Amino acid sequence: MTKHIGILTAGGGSPGLNAAICGVGKAAQSYYDMQMIGFMDGFRGLVDNRTTRLDGGVLSGILTQGGTILGTSRDKPHRMMFAGGADVILLPEIPYDIENVAEAIRARVRSGKNFSIVAV
Repeated sequence: MTKHIGILTAGGGSPGLNAAICGVGKAAQSYYDMQMIGFMDGFRGLVDNRTTRLDGGVLSGILTQGGTILGTSRDKPHRMMFAGGADVILLPEIPYDIENVAEAIRARVRSGKNFSIVAV
């Protein structure tokens, strides 16, 4: 069974978003044989299920583009109660160990779950 990873950008554009999308996508495909799905226009795309497949062809060449190829929105995700249901929540202001994130995901797999939600 192919595993999928979803990514969205929210809160407005900033430098490096496309580079982050590219890095996550290439690692997901190359190292983990996962398919990456992008949610268009931030949390609104997640709620409305507006997705696009992010494969090598789409990711190629976005590294130097500004902004985000996925679009963004300024919706109020805290009103959607999304992050509270996440399996892992990462805040940029708080240091984290990626191995702890990976272990949380592995623990879910061991318990029979075939997906994890990581909110950043």
